[in-house]
Amino acid sequence: MSEPPAGGSGGSEQRRRRELLQQSTRSESNGGIVRPADIYPQWEEITDQVMSAYVSQGRASGDFNSGMEDSAFHRLVDRVCDQNPHWGVPPSGRSDLVRYLRDEFFGFGPLAPWMGIDGLEEIMCNRFDTVFMIVHGKKQRIEPSPFRTEKDVSDFISRVFAAQGRELTLANPMEDGHLSDGSRIHAEIPPMAVNGACFAIRKFNPRPFTMQEYVDTGMFTEEFLADLEAWTQGNQNMVISGGTASGKTTLINAIGCLIPREDRLIVIENTKELQIETDDTLYIQATMRGAHEGAGERTITIRDGVRGALRLTPDRIIVGEVRSREALDLLQALNTGHDGSWTTIHANSAVDAISRLESLAIMADELPLDAIQDLIARAVDIVIQVGRFRGTAYRKILEAWQVFHPHQIDAASRERVTRIKEAGQLQHVRSRLYMIPLYTMDDAGVLVRRNEIIPIVGKRRRAPAGA
Repeated sequence: MSEPPAGGSGGSEQRRRRELLQQSTRSESNGGIVRPADIYPQWEEITDQVMSAYVSQGRASGDFNSGMEDSAFHRLVDRVCDQNPHWGVPPSGRSDLVRYLRDEFFGFGPLAPWMGIDGLEEIMCNRFDTVFMIVHGKKQRIEPSPFRTEKDVSDFISRVFAAQGRELTLANPMEDGHLSDGSRIHAEIPPMAVNGACFAIRKFNPRPFTMQEYVDTGMFTEEFLADLEAWTQGNQNMVISGGTASGKTTLINAIGCLIPREDRLIVIENTKELQIETDDTLYIQATMRGAHEGAGERTITIRDGVRGALRLTPDRIIVGEVRSREALDLLQALNTGHDGSWTTIHANSAVDAISRLESLAIMADELPLDAIQDLIARAVDIVIQVGRFRGTAYRKILEAWQVFHPHQIDAASRERVTRIKEAGQLQHVRSRLYMIPLYTMDDAGVLVRRNEIIPIVGKRRRAPAGA
């Protein structure tokens, strides 16, 4: 196709497009862009035609995890553009169009420029014209919205979940999944989503934080780090608790570097977020609700994953998050020799975390309350509470508590526990559950050690490697 004369209307259109492309490039660097539809008025027609050509070449229409080689895709776009001269896309402008189309078909679609922003934590779409992002802890509205219509949002959601063999329907209007970079997505469609299709994307740091970075940023102190390493090497079972986006998963990712390389580790999650590696690490992912429904396939839950992990000979089990009946199975696993295991849980404090764990375990079976409390007392060693300061990216360890049953205290430790009780620090959570503070924050907001961990009868964890 030849380019229109520079002096005619075609030349004016090309100049306008070049200006928009330059504006787009400039905007991408500061977090906002001009949408492809602003550059190409026939954007919807272009995407439909190119996708039809892509599918007609024998590519599966649902295979959005990978695309053609760059050169082959470029040739396909060239051919379709030549067949549609009314689009007015000259050969010199095809590379930019190819880039937008690759993002649309195989990448993050309309969200591509924002997904690459440094410090991006969340993207939240309430409806097609109301989209927010959180960057370095600060929320801001994305204007103009990446989406032009309700259909744009629905198409984006459909494409993301089609790549995972799932779809949102009237019978299944809510789904959880992941993007190609590992980011987590939750989406809902009408009638559940009253104002139109909506979603939230949680983006994860591709590189786990190091322990020293946490110390340098004030997440915790050198003293806490030394104890954290001792607890990990000593195979203590730990629960990381906190609110939404408080940094629980990120912290577990970081602590993972403290696990001995020779330990066999089984990681169980709904969506793969953890990046913990030993010489022998196995990842298990539950299948989401609605996956392959109607095909006679079974939905695999986190509870199934925990039960299956027990037959895979793990040294440690890590559950990305306990939120339902799998709490009971995990507690039982922690009482059968899988020392040094971890999980996260949503809770407002370390004490609340134990209470919530108890409630979730009760949901799973009609066990007596005393039996559940005994399980928790014998299974959980330490609860670490993580907090996030609203409107900022600042996160911090707020407290760490040891969990035990009063009958587990031996004679040598009884005097220490008595002193802690007299100091008003002993927390009586339930009749069979006690907690003592290992670390709490002082009035100045500094994390301070309150007590050393107490040896507990019945919690003789396996010896560290090489001991």
